[in-house]
Amino acid sequence: MAGQALEEIEAFARRASGVLPRRDLHSATRIEDDLSITGDDAVEFMETFFAEFGVDSSGFDFGRYFHDEGFNPLQLFWMPLRRYRDRQKKVPLTLGMLAKSVELKRWDAARIESAGPREAAT
Repeated sequence: MAGQALEEIEAFARRASGVLPRRDLHSATRIEDDLSITGDDAVEFMETFFAEFGVDSSGFDFGRYFHDEGFNPLQLFWMPLRRYRDRQKKVPLTLGMLAKSVELKRWDAARIESAGPREAAT
């Protein structure tokens, strides 16, 4: 079932992100870094994912996985001292993690994040 769920999630990710069919997607594919889904697009992606796959989203913390969209002019002040994005480390959200949440039928960050990308999809 997990393999089938991952295939369905890959198809969903292709539809939602516009990724071409020739691009290889797998359990370790990162939503933000590899598919470039962030900010408002990420909110819509995740809301649609939870609804389409029947996953309880009450345990999902958007800020844990995604950066905000846009640019803050105050970043220019801090950039010489420290890279802005590095100060805001996020947990990479993968297709395998989405597959694990489908299996669990809810977002359980501890269980989902403790499994590696390949384990999350099995």
